Amino acid sequence: MSEQPVIKTKARTILHVGAGAGKRLAEWQSGGPDKIVLVEAERAAAARLSQKAATAPNVQVVQAALGTEAGDAELSLWNFSRLNSLQEPTPDLHELFPGLIRKDRQIVPVITPADLFAMIGDVARPLSVIVETPGNEMVFLTACKADGVLDQIDQLEILAPEDAVYNGAAPRAELEAWLVHEGFAVTARDNADADWTVLHLAADHNARALSEAKARIDALTKTIVAGEATLSETQSALKAAKERAEMLETALSEARAATDAKTKALAERDAALKAEKGRSEGLQAVLTEARAATEAKSRALAERDAALKAAKERAEGVEAALSEARAATDAKTKALAERDAALKAAQERAAGLEAALTEARAATEATSRTLADRDAALKAAKERAEGVEAALAEARAATDAKTKALAERDVALKAEKGRSEGLQAVLTEARAATETKSRTLAERDVALKSAQDRAAGLETVLAEARLATEAKAKTLAERDAALKAAQERAEGLEALLTEARAATEAKTKALAEREAAIKAATDKVSDLEATVADLAKQRHSAEQKRDEAMSTLDFQTRFQAMLQVDLEALRGRLEQSETQRQRQEELLGKLTSKLSLAAEYLRHLPPSAQESLTSASKPELESPRRRSSGKKQKTKAAQGRGA
Repeated sequence: MSEQPVIKTKARTILHVGAGAGKRLAEWQSGGPDKIVLVEAERAAAARLSQKAATAPNVQVVQAALGTEAGDAELSLWNFSRLNSLQEPTPDLHELFPGLIRKDRQIVPVITPADLFAMIGDVARPLSVIVETPGNEMVFLTACKADGVLDQIDQLEILAPEDAVYNGAAPRAELEAWLVHEGFAVTARDNADADWTVLHLAADHNARALSEAKARIDALTKTIVAGEATLSETQSALKAAKERAEMLETALSEARAATDAKTKALAERDAALKAEKGRSEGLQAVLTEARAATEAKSRALAERDAALKAAKERAEGVEAALSEARAATDAKTKALAERDAALKAAQERAAGLEAALTEARAATEATSRTLADRDAALKAAKERAEGVEAALAEARAATDAKTKALAERDVALKAEKGRSEGLQAVLTEARAATETKSRTLAERDVALKSAQDRAAGLETVLAEARLATEAKAKTLAERDAALKAAQERAEGLEALLTEARAATEAKTKALAEREAAIKAATDKVSDLEATVADLAKQRHSAEQKRDEAMSTLDFQTRFQAMLQVDLEALRGRLEQSETQRQRQEELLGKLTSKLSLAAEYLRHLPPSAQESLTSASKPELESPRRRSSGKKQKTKAAQGRGA
């Protein structure tokens, strides 16, 4: 491999990764660059480089290996320093170098290209990078790409093995294809060593610009496709939202129709309730009339009580007359003792009648009080009937109380009726006894007849009272039936009101839910419309960017074509001028290189190997081995430099 660099443009910054012993430092200095950076992983070699560059202010030495991640790594040190590597060798490397011996292992720091450029500081362009990192070439290049450093490299020289002689390493063809894909153009290939090729590449800015434009176009195309897909989805969602809105409108129409129907039903029920209210008012009027009739009957009862009182007084007179008759009878004759006893019995029966009359009057008074209580309850029911629910409930309670009072009154009337019947029976017996005795006692008969007449009057009064009581009981029964009917109607109205309230509350809740759903659907439709508008704007912007990119791409394509024509013309002239010089230097360079390699190879061999080579024949010394694969003879021992 030639030691001469193939750099056509003067570089202002030179970065040599895997500088080794720094044999090319003088060459870099001769070009007058602004800065030279030497990167070497092996500690001793880096120290020697620092000593060598101590007097050069534009030279910076960095002791580290380069990788995708910062940290530490193991560096294998071989007896050929230019084969030092972070990767383990394959059997092909040992086959290529039979005397290869590992001298040591060394832990070295690993930094990323971004860290290295941060340490370097400002980098003047053009930037020329020389890479001599056996087995670690692709790792360095991918790390540069990941850190955005690869685009800053203007010229690149890389020592690439034809075959992968380290684990995980990439051969020359793969490295070259990768670099071409990343926008580099191969300017020269140094094939002086059949196993190690030196690639010289220059950044193809036009190709990079074209690649970036294509990448942008692809990104814009993907963005447009995504936007169209999003727009399609949005349109679908908008269509679905419109369909949902139509469904909601239909449901709302149905709900409104149902609400109208229910409102109509409520109106009908309100009318029915109003009618029932009118009926309640009629019932109240009836109750008022009943109360007036009851008061009239109470007055009649009071009048009858007065009549009963007069009858009682008359009965007392009768009793006095009977007492006088009894005294006269006792005075007149002892023979009439039995008659006297009978008269006494009649007197006792009259006293019983008087007691019965007294009890009847007391019962009548109790009935009057009951009627008064009932009138008060009816009056309270009338006042409470102003509110439908409260009036009905209070009317129900008053009706229960009145029912109880009427039941008590019925019992009292029944007792009074029994007593009246007993009184009638007693009076009948007394009348029969008086008629029997009237034959013998004329005066007593007159008195008894008078008493009988009075008793008949009392009987008539009692009969009238009984008839009046029965009429009142019948009226009360009719009013009880009317109250019961009113109570049943009130209960029905209360049930209807409860159902109407529940239905109204349910409809109100349903309407509120539907209004909320309609509002949510309206908000969603508004959001979708806003999203569609934004997507339309994005699509319009993307179309503008695509048009701009297409116009830029057309210009770059035309410009690249012009540059390509100029480049081909310059390349033809350069090839013509270089052909003669290369022919003259080819033989001398190959001979010098092979002699240097042979001397170095012999210098690094152990003493025993040197003796064996000395005793061996000359053809064996010139050709240490042949590849089993049938490839051409490997003559170059080590052109790579360890990093």
